[in-house]
Amino acid sequence: MRKYLRDKIIDLFATLEEAHKEIGEYIQAGEIDTAISLMAQCQEGATAIGNTIEETESEGTRTVEYLEEYYKLLFVLSESLEIGQKCDFSQLNKELYKIRNSFDHEVKAKIEIAFFPYKASMWDSLESVWLAAKDDDRCECYVVPIPYFDRNKDGSLGTMHYEGDQFPSYVPITDWQSYNPAVMLPDIAYIHNPYDQFNLVTSVHPAFYSSELKKYTNQLVYIPYYSTSGDMSQGQSSLPAYQNVDKIIIQSEWHRKFFESTLPLERLLPLGSPKFDRIIRMAREKPELPSEWRKKMSGKTVYFFNTSLAGLLSNTEVYLRKMEYVFNCFQGRENALLLWRPHPLMEATLDSMRPQYKKHYMELKERFIVSGLGIYDDTSDISASVAWSDVYIGDSGTSVTSLFAIAGKPQFILNNNLNKEPEPDDLTTLALSYKMYLEGNNAWLVSYYSWLVKLNLESGRLDPICQLTDMTMGRYADVLKIGSRIFVGPTHAQDICIVENGELRKIALEKFNQRTHSFVKMVQYKHYLYLIPGRYPALVRFNTETEGLTYYFECLKEFTGAQDGIMFQQGVCIRGQFLYMASAFDNRVLIFDMESGKYRIKAVGQNVGRGCWSMEDDGEDFWILPINGSVITRWNPVTDEVREYSNYPENFFCRNFEHGFVCQDRPFSAAVCFDDYVLLVPLWSNMFIKIDKLTGEMSQWDPPFKLPQEPKNCYYKNYSSFGFTAKIGSKSFITFCYYNRVLYAIDMEKNECTQHQYQINLEFRYVDEYGFNYVSEWLQYACLENDINTLPAFLDGKIVGKPFDSRRQLELYSRISANIDGTCGEKVHNLMVEEVIAKAGGVRWLQ
Repeated sequence: MRKYLRDKIIDLFATLEEAHKEIGEYIQAGEIDTAISLMAQCQEGATAIGNTIEETESEGTRTVEYLEEYYKLLFVLSESLEIGQKCDFSQLNKELYKIRNSFDHEVKAKIEIAFFPYKASMWDSLESVWLAAKDDDRCECYVVPIPYFDRNKDGSLGTMHYEGDQFPSYVPITDWQSYNPAVMLPDIAYIHNPYDQFNLVTSVHPAFYSSELKKYTNQLVYIPYYSTSGDMSQGQSSLPAYQNVDKIIIQSEWHRKFFESTLPLERLLPLGSPKFDRIIRMAREKPELPSEWRKKMSGKTVYFFNTSLAGLLSNTEVYLRKMEYVFNCFQGRENALLLWRPHPLMEATLDSMRPQYKKHYMELKERFIVSGLGIYDDTSDISASVAWSDVYIGDSGTSVTSLFAIAGKPQFILNNNLNKEPEPDDLTTLALSYKMYLEGNNAWLVSYYSWLVKLNLESGRLDPICQLTDMTMGRYADVLKIGSRIFVGPTHAQDICIVENGELRKIALEKFNQRTHSFVKMVQYKHYLYLIPGRYPALVRFNTETEGLTYYFECLKEFTGAQDGIMFQQGVCIRGQFLYMASAFDNRVLIFDMESGKYRIKAVGQNVGRGCWSMEDDGEDFWILPINGSVITRWNPVTDEVREYSNYPENFFCRNFEHGFVCQDRPFSAAVCFDDYVLLVPLWSNMFIKIDKLTGEMSQWDPPFKLPQEPKNCYYKNYSSFGFTAKIGSKSFITFCYYNRVLYAIDMEKNECTQHQYQINLEFRYVDEYGFNYVSEWLQYACLENDINTLPAFLDGKIVGKPFDSRRQLELYSRISANIDGTCGEKVHNLMVEEVIAKAGGVRWLQ
């Protein structure tokens, strides 16, 4: 019997006992009619208890028999009262005591558990918990799929959808209209939608928002609908449901610090992911395939093509072009089959957020289906598709990659910018780092493959020094040379590299669970190196003589409100003993005294949420280049005078790198300060800008070379048009253009330019290509698509670098997920039941 019903019956027993006492008092007072009426009410109570027991328990219980005897006794006693016959009313309490003892022995409370999924395709995030609960004799389970709505363009609720008929046949479904949480009062309720009314694309029925469910359950539990290969997006750190639920199931202890610190630690339970349980089970017991799928798959390698919402929204035009390229790569291949599974909300998202691209998407979809390119998978069960696929291809920022990893299958991560095969010189033309250390004609920099290299800028000679890491993401960038030692500062990493005589060693920093961009810059003051944090919670000072580390946490506490978590970018200058760090999300500058460790924070100019991308010191003023907007700020830190410049030429504009639209953000990558003017180097802008220091006039500067307006091809695409920039002498500067991979050396006095394009030995590229490897803390193991390991090369089995190693992949994933033996659901269920029992004061009523 449901616990809440059992509790009601126990309360009714107490009411009956109290009624017996009142009956005796009425008889003594001579109020016979009132006593008889109250006895009739006791009969009604006994009938209600008996009916409830017969509805919820098996027939023929001793308790119901005793209730019938009790009912008859009440009838006999009331008749005796009517005729004035003397009666022994103590029999009532004896009968009630016998009923209560029988009830305690026969009728055990059951914990009611309700599961409230909304998308059938996301049922895998709850299923293994349900499997454990339905086999638990202590529990009564209900799976109640709830409706959801598309959002109209104005944000109102649009078309309603209900997917209760799309769940696996072995899952008994309870209609949402027949299950009222306010009546049923489930002891435990599970949800996998944390957004409530704040999702921009869809909304579950408002009656099932977490704020509503919390009113009617003792234990509201959120289990993420996704799993992760390590990283969690910033957007998942704080969501509406987190304030209402009692427990949040997280994938591992490592993920705990991704959540807002305001959440109580005991609310986060690192037990793994039920999604992994299902994948493990299906890998052992492959589900039945549709017959048409079986025919198409026969004798072929099946490539699961995942198209995610994040990829689509990042740059929809580029993404659709990538989809077309993937289809073309599979066209005509007899040994490969593409199983395309778009995100279930793909079309709704296009309707709501990118309606101008819906036609193109539907044309691609029609081409895929009509031409028989592969299998179009719109089934509700992704686990079955993963179980029958051999390889994953698609975005990295999706939970599907982790499902393939747990299943022990390879992942080939697509670069959505790549939509053609490379030309030979695309492989050998060197892209310089945006951070380099210059000494005469030589530059030290970190290459794409995390090699520290020495480049002669005149001859083009490239000398590899040592590889800093075998991870495939850029973990290091800044290089500083002090004597015979070369120091390399971290970006995504959390250690400092020291290279001396070709030998590498590392100084580990205190570890914090961060995403990318732990640090953004490294600067030198005397014999100290300062690491400027991006997301790392401290400014770090490294003593190059003693190799001691000092952490400054307090000065950053007011800079932790950035939407993406990045506090600073390249806006860093040293003047005297003071380190100036300009905020990446507002108009404040942190002024840190490197001698005393004291600091102060200064607001500079208008606070319109500009943030600083870069800052340059001309010896008198600081020139602050914005992230948001295009206002250039000139600040004198001595007089505190502020001047702002925004009077651009009419044909000036910026183009957003990610989405491709025209904007006014991130205009410049660097400022080069000369005596009478400042030259601003493009980042997203379409031109160089020259600012006259005296008059403030802003004019277009035409360089002595043809300024590229777009990358040569997709392999040249970068976050900015220009990267590394440095002033040389008093009248010249050098700047590297990513669009054509040319280093320009410009003499401003003569208006002359020399161009350098550096080549890298192709054998060096092949030797150091990673292949399948540990990528980073955020993507454990995969092969990344690039100019060498292209999609056609992968399909041909010609991957350069390490081959796929399933054991290595599982070993790495065991570090970022608990219970990858398939027991997450079982452990979640047992723990939640134990908590409900503990809240009820023990286990007596469940025995």
